[in-house]
Amino acid sequence: MKNVFGTLAVLAIVAVGAISGYLVYLQSSNSETPPKDRLEYVAQGIEKRIGVPFLKAWADRDLKQMALICRGEFAASVPEYATWDLVDNGTFEIKSRVCGEEQLNSQDDLEESLHYFFNPISDMQEMQTEFSISNLESVKGNDLWHCKVFLEARGINNDGQVKVYTNESFVLLSLPQPDSPMPASLRAWEFSSEVIRQSKEPIASELKKSLASNAAMTSLDVADFDNDNDQDIAITLTDGSSVVRGLFVCENGVYSNKCPQFFGALANNINPNLRTAWVDLERNGNIDLVFGDRVFVNEEGKKFREITEEFFGDSTQEESASLGAIRRNVFR
Repeated sequence: MKNVFGTLAVLAIVAVGAISGYLVYLQSSNSETPPKDRLEYVAQGIEKRIGVPFLKAWADRDLKQMALICRGEFAASVPEYATWDLVDNGTFEIKSRVCGEEQLNSQDDLEESLHYFFNPISDMQEMQTEFSISNLESVKGNDLWHCKVFLEARGINNDGQVKVYTNESFVLLSLPQPDSPMPASLRAWEFSSEVIRQSKEPIASELKKSLASNAAMTSLDVADFDNDNDQDIAITLTDGSSVVRGLFVCENGVYSNKCPQFFGALANNINPNLRTAWVDLERNGNIDLVFGDRVFVNEEGKKFREITEEFFGDSTQEESASLGAIRRNVFR
């Protein structure tokens, strides 16, 4: 099937170099290479001006609002011919598919293409979402940018099962100057891969019961942090006045809260408004943990060591603690 970005070949993209391997800035040869804080400024602008409204429309299942974000001649390459691979992973089932060019179909109908975003989360109830970008490229002579998007929904479905949907795609978007009357918008979206991890049993109520709380879930993530081929769950609950965090480790098919063992009282004193996420910060195969605005390195699944100040360096945590910024910082 025809690659959606092939239809945009007339937009010449000139590469002049890479900064830190992960964020790549492409520009015309007669301009100066921008500092990496300029790249981060653009990345954060995209996440704020496009990512935030996109996530709201996505979480609200608001097709009309999503269509407004996809202004202009929006094009989509959707995984119409890609098949799912299923893996039994202990207490979870994991479905995944890689969307090569031959598995994609160029979808001209905007409403039909948007259903590919809404269908995987149609059964999700309590949910947190993420829109993070990387591999940022400027299209010469335009306010157009090409990047890779990490899109994820993590939470609890209508049946009480823990569920995580991950979508990685290549995106073309328009980011006019802030004083421009033109809004930022998505112009093209090409699916690259999708993963759905879902617990076999409705374990959400069991997790909350273990934490002695019926508060709402504000953040959740799933990963095999101790490399025992079982999915472990980090979760945060809050009722607006108090915070409860859990780190549920799966042992022989049974989940138990090991948060006190790993973090003591620290976990419940972390900002509840920031996210919980598993990220391989050191790129060594040991999945590390972002708990609120704190960063912890996983030491062989046996303990966590805090590296918050070391990780953020001279940047303030308030400016750098978004998951997008953290993911990009990993590769600098």
